[in-house]
Amino acid sequence: MVIDTTAFNPDEWTVNMGSIKLDDCHFRFVNKEGKPYPNEFDPEYIEVSRLNAEILDLRIVGDTLRARMEHFSALERSGFEVKQMQSIVSVSPRASICRDLLLQTNNSTLGNYYAMHYERFPDFTDYIRKVRMDARLVNAKIDPKDIAYFAPQLRQLPVGICKVSGKGGGTVDALFAQNLDITDGYSTVKGDLRITGLPDVDVSIFDFQNGEIFTTGNSVLRYAPMLKDNPNINLQAVDYAYFKGSFTGLLSDFAAKGTLTTNLGNIAADMKMKLPETAQPTYSGVFKSEGFDAGRFLNQPSLGKTTFDAELEGA
Repeated sequence: MVIDTTAFNPDEWTVNMGSIKLDDCHFRFVNKEGKPYPNEFDPEYIEVSRLNAEILDLRIVGDTLRARMEHFSALERSGFEVKQMQSIVSVSPRASICRDLLLQTNNSTLGNYYAMHYERFPDFTDYIRKVRMDARLVNAKIDPKDIAYFAPQLRQLPVGICKVSGKGGGTVDALFAQNLDITDGYSTVKGDLRITGLPDVDVSIFDFQNGEIFTTGNSVLRYAPMLKDNPNINLQAVDYAYFKGSFTGLLSDFAAKGTLTTNLGNIAADMKMKLPETAQPTYSGVFKSEGFDAGRFLNQPSLGKTTFDAELEGA
């Protein structure tokens, strides 16, 4: 299929419309043979039903469409649903911008600014690499299951609904966030984050700087369940943990540097850790502490509280 990239409105017509209303419309775009991807968005097989919209003060000036989206709702074939959208909208051949945004999807609520920048409209056929996003979130509620319609690998993450504030952007495969504040109800993460390699979580590089993490041992086990039955480590003894520092690497193979404050004592660490799926987790690095209760943490009562300044390696 050849995509038309002719400039929009080259004769610079001016169009003004007081309102447009759409009720229970249907839209279908198919550019492939065979069935669409099940339970996920397929850009080559788009089918939207139950599309309702109320658009006010629509104007076309030059190459830009501007309007106030009073209401928009729709259901995509994949199962992804926009329950409600309100925004001041502008669409041009280079950018689509939503100001004063309220967006409610299957389980998420977002606001208040979102923009997509591109060189030309056909870039949407390669959204992951070519469309640059700009978002400013204020107390947004995000369910990763909603994002997984577009990046199904995220279904692997054991994360529930999160509350998020901060600003960020980039392409899906090169995201960044600044002044991030995110909590899943069990742990809280603050800092600046870059993720390179999405939507494949397993090979994505996470670079977390100026970071703060508030969590507990039981919360850590939600993300590393392989440690739960390990007799040599007692994460459930950690009633609270506060980490301040940095984190770089894969979720399963990373380096971390900073200070960890817990109810068992404090540790300063510059470490590397590997969490393979089918083998024992391993660690290495330099660790310093005064009076850390290693006996409780390592299930070795004879150790008791320990003071150390050591280079350690183990599993």
